[in-house]
Amino acid sequence: MMNSTFTGLYIATSGLYTSQGAMSVATNNTSNANTPGYSRQTVSQSAAGPAAVYNGHSILGNGAQITSVDRIRDAQLDQKYWGENGLLGEWQTKNSSLTEMEEVLGEPSDNGFSTTMNDFYSALESLGKNAGDDSARTTVQAKGSALCQYLNETSQRLTKLREDANGSVKITVSQINSYASQIADLNDRIYQAKAAGTAVNDLEDQRGLLIDNLSKLVKVEVAETTTGTQANGTENQTLSISINGQMLLNGGTTRQLTCSENASTGMYDITWQDSGQAFSPGSGTLKASLDLRDGTGADYKGIPYYLDQLDKFARTFAEAFNEGIFADGSQPYPGHAGGVGSDGSTGIRFFTYDGK
Repeated sequence: MMNSTFTGLYIATSGLYTSQGAMSVATNNTSNANTPGYSRQTVSQSAAGPAAVYNGHSILGNGAQITSVDRIRDAQLDQKYWGENGLLGEWQTKNSSLTEMEEVLGEPSDNGFSTTMNDFYSALESLGKNAGDDSARTTVQAKGSALCQYLNETSQRLTKLREDANGSVKITVSQINSYASQIADLNDRIYQAKAAGTAVNDLEDQRGLLIDNLSKLVKVEVAETTTGTQANGTENQTLSISINGQMLLNGGTTRQLTCSENASTGMYDITWQDSGQAFSPGSGTLKASLDLRDGTGADYKGIPYYLDQLDKFARTFAEAFNEGIFADGSQPYPGHAGGVGSDGSTGIRFFTYDGK
């Protein structure tokens, strides 16, 4: 059987088309080098068949063909990244918030706690050397007022930081719900595209980017299981995501989280919408916001811990200065509650707290 006159041209043409396809994929990779979530793609090609018989014994091929365009993606690296990304998000959030708390406390600076206290003690020392000096008395009063203002403003700013952390909790829960819905939708679209024999590389990139974002908010476990084979021979892959052991989504089905304000604390509680079960993020920016908002020192020193320490200091210092009473109840020296004001009034307490 003689080979067709045009076989050589056909083989050459198939090679050109194959090379052209590979060049298009390489160009697409270059164009998307800075696209978030994009995975580099590569061309898989094979010899085209069936072969032709030449002179009854020589086998001639029919050129080359592209069999698939595949994503270069390592599933194990994805799993490791998603596992560590939550811890990264958690500590980045805590670092940012603790930096804000340092600024609130004003240390180290020229208007922080140490400077304010030193100014007050310096004014007392000057007054002690000349108790009858009205200027020295006025300075003590002014420095005492400055100390009170520092304590009150610091408490207010810490309280505002806690309210901000509480607001972040609600925002993050909304983001989690949104990501879950988008990923579930992409799961359905990927399934349908595979059934139709359409490439799903871009859809899988979009889904991977959403999982990247989700994994920074909470601790996720991602699993992809084979659930059957489609008519065209493509395996059905179902992707599921759990948060700290609790199923968030499975294929195109997703669960939602809900925030409700706690009547006693005024802070948001997080529960699963379908079961009402309490939710635990495991890690991520959501855990950081909860730790900062609620941490009292047992597991994490959050904003309430520093607020409590500030209140204790203010009460102890006021009692010690006014009455000479220490936090343990001892009274090693008389305080200043029996002092005399500039107008001749007696029984004056220099500092007050809680209306006392």
